[in-house]
Amino acid sequence: MNKKLTVTLVSLMMCLAGYAVAAPVRVLILSGQNNHDWKKTTPVLQKILTDGGRFTVDMTEHPEQCDSAMFAKYDVILSNWNTFGKPAVTNWPAGTRAALLDFVRSGKGFVVVHAGSSSFYDWPEYQQLAGVSWKRGQTSHGKPHEFTVMPVAEHPITHGLDPFTTTDELWVKSGVETNAFVLATGDDQPVALVTWPGQGRGFTLLLGHSDTFMANSGFQTLLRRGVEWASTGKVSAPTGKSEFTWQQTNGSLALLNHGETVWKLNFAEPDGKPFFHPLRLLDGTELTRLRPKDHPWHLGLWWSWKFINGVNYWELDRKTGRYEGATEIVRVRAMPNPDHSARVEMELSYHLPQQAPVLTEKRLLVVSAPDEQGNYAIDWDSTFVVGAQDVKLDRTPILGQPGGQSWGGYAGLSVRLPEAAKKWTFTGAANGQHGDWVDFSRPTGGGVAIVDSPKNPRHPSLWYLIQNMPFFTPAFLYKEPYALPSGKSLTLCYRVVIHTSQTWSH
Repeated sequence: MNKKLTVTLVSLMMCLAGYAVAAPVRVLILSGQNNHDWKKTTPVLQKILTDGGRFTVDMTEHPEQCDSAMFAKYDVILSNWNTFGKPAVTNWPAGTRAALLDFVRSGKGFVVVHAGSSSFYDWPEYQQLAGVSWKRGQTSHGKPHEFTVMPVAEHPITHGLDPFTTTDELWVKSGVETNAFVLATGDDQPVALVTWPGQGRGFTLLLGHSDTFMANSGFQTLLRRGVEWASTGKVSAPTGKSEFTWQQTNGSLALLNHGETVWKLNFAEPDGKPFFHPLRLLDGTELTRLRPKDHPWHLGLWWSWKFINGVNYWELDRKTGRYEGATEIVRVRAMPNPDHSARVEMELSYHLPQQAPVLTEKRLLVVSAPDEQGNYAIDWDSTFVVGAQDVKLDRTPILGQPGGQSWGGYAGLSVRLPEAAKKWTFTGAANGQHGDWVDFSRPTGGGVAIVDSPKNPRHPSLWYLIQNMPFFTPAFLYKEPYALPSGKSLTLCYRVVIHTSQTWSH
């Protein structure tokens, strides 16, 4: 427990609920005018970026009204807007033009998609910012056709990317500025370029003629990586080389890598308790154990209250194979994303058999796409609402309390690890102690951590750990129960991080 920790997972550390290091990249899309169908393409661009949680995206249809104060709210500006063939009245005033240049040159990012570069032919600084434009009398294009996009330069955006095939409109003899650096080509024509205006960064992607062509996974990968680089100078978005695929049934959602399960969420269980099993590292190492003989109610990574109004919702009756208190899955909406992140919305009910709910839950699970090192995270947010009668959430008391036991104190979000993990190491908070997080890692690297949100009641959480199972949980009820009057709610948020590093800290 005293071993000095190093950090290799900062990019995954902080939860959307506020426990934080890597805040989402703030994107402003300029839209509302284009010689292409911006009403279809702008929502697609917004969805591509927001899926997975790395970006937050706003949109304006009146970029000419923007000023320095507006731009200052964002990390990167993405233009899906142009003046090609439009009347001069749509041009920007001098103040907006100056604000954009100041924004980017001060260290922020600017991204152009397809014909967004075809603007401001009276404004040389904009042409240099975009790096490429449609040159009248020079540039042309044929009908959309299939071609291969080839990375042609080593850069954070293209690092690790393989060629990919797409169907799109391909510009021929684009007007490439002398300050632009070509990253990728199609049929030997530039399709992705970068610039370095002042202290800032520019990225132009000439693909994306229509919303249909934007569905290509290679386009989406380049867009995400380009927007991230333009805003931060770094890229964490996956390259796609891992060959991830989805496997979805009426009762489960699983992410596969080369056909092998990375993680699987199960939600068709007769006992009503959704759970993740298996959770694995990309090298195949399993991090969860399902229904071991010593505790058949342990379900990998799962949630269960212990006692609600004195009724046991945690343990199965070994004779009947049933729970005293019923946990019922009312509704599930599982949404796998093209970038291999996922969002799952659930509604659950807690009640005695055949009786009205004493407690209902809305659960949101957001699973990030694995990064290039294989790290991924699960944001687990649950809001519980009390029914017609007051509720008391309780646990087995701890030693020193009436009826206390050495194994008392547990309830809530829990992980049961495999037998082989008994030689692994807990770091972070000790058993029965307060802490922001606990990690369990193997000696050669890789493990699972749970982080408690600062927004949770009773933060920082007390923790319950058992080395020889192994098992751990942020023990919200460790020292005392929690009472909720009728109609009131309780929200608890955690982040579960599956990491490849040898040690963990925040």
